[in-house]
Parts: sequence; C-alpha cells; structure tokens
Amino acid sequence: MTEPQGPYRITPPPGLLPPLPAAPPAAPRPSPAPQPVPLQTGTAPLPNRSFATPAPGAVFGGVLAESESEAPTPVLVLEDGRRIPITAPLLLGRDPAPRPEHPDALVVPVADARRSVSKTHALLLARGGRLLVQDLGSTNGTWLVRADGRVAEAPSGQPTEVPADARIELGECPLRVERG
Repeated sequence: MTEPQGPYRITPPPGLLPPLPAAPPAAPRPSPAPQPVPLQTGTAPLPNRSFATPAPGAVFGGVLAESESEAPTPVLVLEDGRRIPITAPLLLGRDPAPRPEHPDALVVPVADARRSVSKTHALLLARGGRLLVQDLGSTNGTWLVRADGRVAEAPSGQPTEVPADARIELGECPLRVERG
C-alpha cells in the first residue's frame, strides 16, 4: 500500500489492514507549509478560508478518494466570496445554530447587509449526486432562480432539489453552487 499523499493521515481501525513491514529510517523532511484545517461539526468557516481537497485516486487509510469518473464535490460560493465544499449537510443563516435533528451538519454564517437572512435559514446537502435545499421556517423564504429567470420557492420543511442551472437565494441573498 502506498503512503498517503498530502497532509492526510488516517489510521484504520485495528484488524482492517494487515500489518506493514518495518520501514527503514526516513531521512528528515523539511517542515511542510501550514495546511488549512478542515471544518469541524458545529463550527463556522472563517472568511477567506481555503479548503484542502484530496487529489482523485489518493489513498487515505485504505479508502480511495473519489475518482474523476464520479461526480465532483459541489462547492457553495457565498456572496462574500467564501467557497465551501458540500461534503456534509450545511446549516445556513445569519447566525446559524446547530440542530439536534442534523448533528452532522456544519454551520455556515451568511453575511447579508440587507438583513433578509434568518438566524438559521436553510439546510443544504448533496445526496446521491443531487443537491437539496430545505427552508427551515425562515421569514423571507428560500428561492430557486433558474438561468431563464423562472423562480420557485422551496417549501418550508420540505427538501427540494436544486436544478443544475439554478442559484439559491436566502431571502434576498444570492448563493451559487459550482458542480464541477
């Protein structure tokens, strides 16, 4: 098995992989450049944060990263320029709070000078190659705006598929999703 590439080192559970033979002592390596820290559940991304994305085909603790033939990870692009890979459900809002019904969700504050975004406005997630948004009872609604100008409101409390050509608006705050 090859050594993981990049800053990723995941130790598999005991017994998952056969033991590796002892390696000769390695030559000292120069200190690597600081790497971005991945988001933790229940934390907000910092402005202008960059995220490390594994190269297709890289091996991490016996798990193969998605290959180029699989759908790429969609990326949420906020109005302030932050880019957030949708690798887990995202709770979006002015000052979103974690919710017990979505314990694996990351909270993502959305800057909105128009004050049209609710505290915890919507949930965004990628499932089986589909992108879904769910309004969480917001005051100003969650809207899907198609490239041809058609607009549809995402019903409160109901996951709604986001068409490939649509942008999402939380109240009056536009969000874009890049799908690769």
